[in-house]
Order: sequence, then structure tokens, then C-alpha cells
Amino acid sequence: MGWANDGRSVERKHRRRPVRATRYLAPFVMGLTLRSMRPGTVLGALLIFAGVVALSVGGFSFTSREKVAEVGPVKVTTEKQHSVPVPTIVAGLAVVAGVVLIVASSRKAR
Repeated sequence: MGWANDGRSVERKHRRRPVRATRYLAPFVMGLTLRSMRPGTVLGALLIFAGVVALSVGGFSFTSREKVAEVGPVKVTTEKQHSVPVPTIVAGLAVVAGVVLIVASSRKAR
């Protein structure tokens, strides 16, 4: 196969391989997986997240449906809206417990 261009595409023997991101990201991903993503760390992060959300929102509400009457094919229902406040002390304790879990799991690794 020559290099003369006779109308057909020229194929070269040495082509560049595509760059794979996993080769460059693997050390970082492995470091996160093996070191900092222990169950205590994950649980601590979830507690911190839940505590911060509870502090910012202050509670949650939901709607329930209750059947009042049923006459033949006709059903009468009512909707009640309930609100559940989350105490500030509980949200603060969740944040503190999350920090303690993360610190304890990082010290156990050393």
C-alpha cells in the first residue's frame, strides 16, 4: 500500500488511541473509595446534610385523605394537611453527630 492518493482514503498504520478519562481519574476515584468513603464517613455526611436541611426548612408537611362517607358508587373524602416541625436542637445534634462520626472514622484509619 503506497502513499499515492488514487481517490481512496489513505490508511496509516499508527493511529492515535483515544484518551480515556479513567486513566487520569482512577487515582482520585480510588483514593475516595478506599480512604474517605467508609461507612462512618458516609453516615456522618448524611447526618450533616439532614441536619442542615432540617435547620433551614424547619419541618415538613403532608396531606392525608380520609373517607367521610360512601353511598353506592359515590365516595366522599376530605383532605387534611398535617405539619411536623423539626426541633432546632434535634437538627443541631444531627450536625454534631455527623461531625463526630467523620472525625472518629478518620482517626480509626490512622
